Amino acid sequence: LPEVESPESYLAFAAAVLAFIVYVLTLLPGVSVGDWAEMQKAPPALDIAHPTGYPTYVLLGKLWSVLPIGSVAFRMNLLSAACAAVAVGLTVLILGRLGVRPILAWAGAMLLAFTGTLWGEATVANENTLQLALAALLLWLALRWRDERRAADLRLAALVAGLALGNHLISLALVPFVALYMIWVARSELRQRWLEAAQAIGIGLATLLVYAYIPLRALAGPPQLYGWLLSWSGFWHLVSGEVFRGSMTFGSPASIALVEKQVPVVVDIVSTRVHAILLPMALVGILSAPFLLKRNWAATATLFMAVVAADVYLYAAYRGSREYYLL
Repeated sequence: LPEVESPESYLAFAAAVLAFIVYVLTLLPGVSVGDWAEMQKAPPALDIAHPTGYPTYVLLGKLWSVLPIGSVAFRMNLLSAACAAVAVGLTVLILGRLGVRPILAWAGAMLLAFTGTLWGEATVANENTLQLALAALLLWLALRWRDERRAADLRLAALVAGLALGNHLISLALVPFVALYMIWVARSELRQRWLEAAQAIGIGLATLLVYAYIPLRALAGPPQLYGWLLSWSGFWHLVSGEVFRGSMTFGSPASIALVEKQVPVVVDIVSTRVHAILLPMALVGILSAPFLLKRNWAATATLFMAVVAADVYLYAAYRGSREYYLL
């Protein structure tokens, strides 16, 4: 996908490889417990995972599980390492598109790679690192669309958005903002390129059919285990995460109060994950955005601020204890 001759491409590859090596060296070597154990077992067995089902992860994990490397449990742990490494490499490309110099983009990606939150997720089987890789790919495609208007990027972004929504509903904190951004930066051209836009919409909607895996798998049975998923109410109960509604406050006045309480918690998490000198450097970088983002800087800055705000809101409104949601 990236331009093979660009400095960012070489550094992105180097960042991904270095991160992957470290993740593999620290990888959980065998069977885990709880949700991690479920995510080791569900994809190879083509089971249906706990809400929200995560069909993208299950189907990709099934393909990955046939690799002739170690035990099945180890392979699924390895998938997390690979996805996290891809996200790290894409971070270099994203920062490059934002005007960051290649070596600084590489350094930024390395800081992300070895942040405790991501490093921990990269060493056990879970759907979160796949989510981060899809999110990073979607952001990079959106930025390349901003710069180059490739029809292929529009179609690929729609495909990735659908896969991300099929993997984890936290994608709702990203996909709508990216879609609006891609429309806004090319609003005048899309009137003439309406067919390409229609194709992208069709691809995105078609990709959501990944959720058809759930009723199709339920048809295969056993009925005493999966029969309840053959009704719309059962399907929606799983996909919407209704069983966890007691921990959700989305859209309520209580959620706003929770955000107010959780913002200091998020700030504390950030401050404990980075060296103190990086915080003022980050502030300088943010204030420099108008000079770095020479093209559509206001829209691009708004995109990232909106994603951060939505992410913090989801983190606070759903338990406020899932640190990896902040990725």
